[in-house]
Amino acid sequence: MERYNKIIIYLVIASLVLNIYLITRTFHLDRQLAMESNHLQSAVELIRSDVNHLTGSMHELTNASRWVTDESFYPDEEGSSPEQLRLTLEWGFQEIGANANVLLQYRELSETDWIEVEAEQVDDVRYRAPLVIDPEHDYEYRVMTRGETVRSSETRRVHENHYRPTPLTMLGSSYSTNQTGLQHYEAQLAQPEVLFDFYKAQRVTAKLTDDQGETETTELQATSGKQADYGHDIDEVWELEVETTDNLRSISIEVEYADGTVHEGEVWPQHKYQEMIDHAQ
Repeated sequence: MERYNKIIIYLVIASLVLNIYLITRTFHLDRQLAMESNHLQSAVELIRSDVNHLTGSMHELTNASRWVTDESFYPDEEGSSPEQLRLTLEWGFQEIGANANVLLQYRELSETDWIEVEAEQVDDVRYRAPLVIDPEHDYEYRVMTRGETVRSSETRRVHENHYRPTPLTMLGSSYSTNQTGLQHYEAQLAQPEVLFDFYKAQRVTAKLTDDQGETETTELQATSGKQADYGHDIDEVWELEVETTDNLRSISIEVEYADGTVHEGEVWPQHKYQEMIDHAQ
């Protein structure tokens, strides 16, 4: 019996020693992993800083080698309609000849003839000129000077982000279910940037359809001041929240814009609305 007790004591002591060793080893490993993680994070930040610096340097070199620089498009809301948009292009020159006539030429991608507009001088080397475009078409442009010599910039495309509408898109959504069905659903929608007022979402409606095919309609209300919460440059967020609906079959969203455009699609259980928006963009 005494021998048996000694064996038990030895085993307990050995177990304690082993546990102490394992705890110590784990502590050292945790410290080592933390140090490696910090080192890796520092390396990533250093690489990111180098990449940003390289990107900036490349941008400066590109601008330095270009004759026309710093092009910026601005929407002209007062002169625009859903069928015809007016944009203003502003740009600078690295150099320009004295008494040169400055022109902007633009056209639809499918056309061969250029539309020519005389530019307005903003300061010594900066100019601006208007474009009138159809939002359904794609365009390209170039800048020219006519004086003692004729000089033209390379032809560039007018990016659709400068004039195409940005639809109401999903910022995020979440839901919970149990054996009887959906228990909770919430979603947030927003337009990241609205170029023209007639592109703005005016009415957002949620349609809840149950197992019997009956639909309940709820109009969503927009809330403002959400930029900091979502990290986007947005003015309004439309929020949807649905609680405990055991017999719910689907949730759809219908968005009506100021120009009469309507987008509609299912957001639960399928994500057809966002798929439709992504495809449209």
